[in-house]
Amino acid sequence: MYMYSAKKVKGLNAKDYERADNAVSSLNVQESFIPKVRESIKGKSKQIFDELDSSVKVRGNYMSWYSIFEDIGYWRKANAIHNFFVQECQNGVDECQLSIVKKTHLKDLLKRCKRAMSLKDIYLNDGIIKDGEGIETFLPTQGGFFFGGTEFNEWYFNDVEETIDLITKVLKETDFDKQVIFYRASW
Repeated sequence: MYMYSAKKVKGLNAKDYERADNAVSSLNVQESFIPKVRESIKGKSKQIFDELDSSVKVRGNYMSWYSIFEDIGYWRKANAIHNFFVQECQNGVDECQLSIVKKTHLKDLLKRCKRAMSLKDIYLNDGIIKDGEGIETFLPTQGGFFFGGTEFNEWYFNDVEETIDLITKVLKETDFDKQVIFYRASW
C-alpha cells in the first residue's frame, strides 16, 4: 500500500498521471518525455506536458527509474486503512488502481484514526463499548487475500498509530495548491 505525491497539473486525472508516469519510467536517459507522453495521453495540451517534464526525477533504492511521483508513505497489511481508501477515494472499487486522495480525505482518515486510538485500551482489554460507536463503524477492518488479520488487536492499533504519524506529516508538508496525493495498493 503506497502513497505518492506529484506536481499538480490542472486537467489531469489519476489515469492521466499513471499514463504519464508509465511513459517516463520507460526512458533510458533523462530527456524530455513530452513525445512519449503525447502518445499515451491524447487530447491534453502541450502546457501540461511541459509542467510535468520539469518534475521528472530518479526514483528507487535498489533499481533506478524515472518517475513523476515521489514516495511519501507505505503500509503493509493495514487492511482498515486500505478499506478507508477503497471506500472513500475509489468509490468502493478495489482493483489496485491509482486514486487521487484529497486533503479532506486525509483529514477524515486522521480524525478516524485518532478516534480509534482513543478506544484502544477498551478493545485490548474487554472490547465492550459501553457508550458510543465501536471502531467497526468508522474504521473497520477488511478481510481478503494478503490483507492480514481482521481483529482489533495490537497489530491494528500499530497500523493506526503509524497512519496518524504519516498523515500528520503529509498534511504538514504538502502544498495542496501545487501537489496532488495518490494512493495505490498492490496485492
